[in-house]
Amino acid sequence: MKRIALLIAAAMLAAAQLSANTFYVATNGSDSTGNGSITTPYATINKAEDFVLPGDVVYVRGGIYTGSVGIWNGGSSTARVVFQSYPGETAILDGTGLASGTDVVAVGAPYVDFIGFEIRNGPWVGFDGWGMQYGRVLNNIIHDNQHDGIYLGYDTDNVVHDDLIAGNVVYHNCLSNSARSSSGGWPQAIGIDKADNVTVMNNRVFRNYGEGIIVGYTDGVVVTGNEVFDNYSAGIYITYARTAKVDGNYVYSSGDADYYRSGNPADGIIMANEGSGSTHALSGNDVINNVVVRAHWGLGYWKSQPYGMTSCRFANNTVYNATTHALHIDNDTASSGNLIENNIFALPSGSSATLASVTSTGNTFRNNNWTANPGSPAYSSADDQIGDPAFAHAGGLLATDYQIGSTSAAKDHGRTLSYVTVDYWRKARGGTYEIGAWEY
Repeated sequence: MKRIALLIAAAMLAAAQLSANTFYVATNGSDSTGNGSITTPYATINKAEDFVLPGDVVYVRGGIYTGSVGIWNGGSSTARVVFQSYPGETAILDGTGLASGTDVVAVGAPYVDFIGFEIRNGPWVGFDGWGMQYGRVLNNIIHDNQHDGIYLGYDTDNVVHDDLIAGNVVYHNCLSNSARSSSGGWPQAIGIDKADNVTVMNNRVFRNYGEGIIVGYTDGVVVTGNEVFDNYSAGIYITYARTAKVDGNYVYSSGDADYYRSGNPADGIIMANEGSGSTHALSGNDVINNVVVRAHWGLGYWKSQPYGMTSCRFANNTVYNATTHALHIDNDTASSGNLIENNIFALPSGSSATLASVTSTGNTFRNNNWTANPGSPAYSSADDQIGDPAFAHAGGLLATDYQIGSTSAAKDHGRTLSYVTVDYWRKARGGTYEIGAWEY
């Protein structure tokens, strides 16, 4: 979270230096007689938004605000527009009473920062970045919305790009699917759709009745440092994506069966080509340094459309106690050039799960640590380690529980990889690499 605090401070300093105006909004303000000053504030964000120019700041005082917010006036690369809860206070944007299908907040302008709000009870999406470019959604609490908590996207490519979603707490959204049936649709807590070069970083995403984080029809998206748990269907889902990087996330189930699907917790980190057409078929994606605990499938690929995954890499991940398969890769003849290396795939003693179910060719396995023989020569290499990874506290619910000990079979047996330079905790890797998410 330190990185987020520094980013916010820098953003606010830049805005303050370039600001032409600072506007204020308060629950006791007036859109008809207010002038947006701290003593005579406006009553709504929408009124302040009518007047913002590049470099302006809108502070929203604490309290509950009903109605929808639309932001269509933005900033520039040198003068962002900032909408923020007033320091030390929290402005609550409540969608109770809005018409069905209405977002609580919609932002379609470039260079907008949206910081420190609580967004709740929306009949559709909590925060919708529809057409947003170079935007930043920082340190918000977003919950109890019927559809997505946060959505970034558009109906065509090359519109939404270069956005940051960081430091948010996103929970108990996707309520349209709370009955956990297809009639509720398949919303996501954080959805990135047809949006390129977006970073989703250091968010806490939990207890949503849809996927935790989904990335689809994208190029260059980075998903890093997130804690994702007790979501329905999948923790992190990459579909029709190219050059995505899923790095250093903690994905797990606490055992809360309310978020199970067909008797199992959600999948951990899964790739697929689910949808229509072949544009953006999985290619060049890296899944590295993640810790996945108690998932249905820990890591893998499932075949929805026959376009395969090509040149994708699963490396230095730690997967423990999957309920079905620690690694699952469906058969798809279009798949090729994939690497599965330096991963720990571990099951506790007595588990009825399977370490691996891989029915596809096009995969190369190297230097993985399995707690037992995975059961097929296709999964193994001469450099694999079969044995106990010696976790600090196997079965715990903290990422630190899956650091390895000095007796670990994973210690000093990894390959040196040019594309994995740090570990889960952002510690530099060097010398003899470890297998798994932690560099000893």
